[in-house]
Amino acid sequence: MRTIRVETSAATILLTEAPEPKVRDRQTGRPARSPKTLSAARH
Repeated sequence: MRTIRVETSAATILLTEAPEPKVRDRQTGRPARSPKTLSAARH
């Protein structure tokens, strides 16, 4: 079996999470929507 060595001392790892949806009203949990989202939903 062949072994390939890789230099990893300068490697950078970036961990991200999906953005949470914005809430317009925290009591009801109603989501905030942009005008573009609202106009697209009506058609």
